[in-house]
Amino acid sequence: MVQVQGEHDGFPNFEIFKKKDFGAWEPVYTFDAPANGKGILSLFPPMDVTGINHAI
Repeated sequence: MVQVQGEHDGFPNFEIFKKKDFGAWEPVYTFDAPANGKGILSLFPPMDVTGINHAI
């Protein structure tokens, strides 16, 4: 099992993948900045995406 917790800026895009026993890569967490209405100004404080808690 992989668990991701935390926060990040709203820009750029973020992706976290896992791979088990030489199998295919599986996405654990993805964030698409433009699809969420975020751009380069989202690099400034505060953190735009908080409360991340994904497990797979």
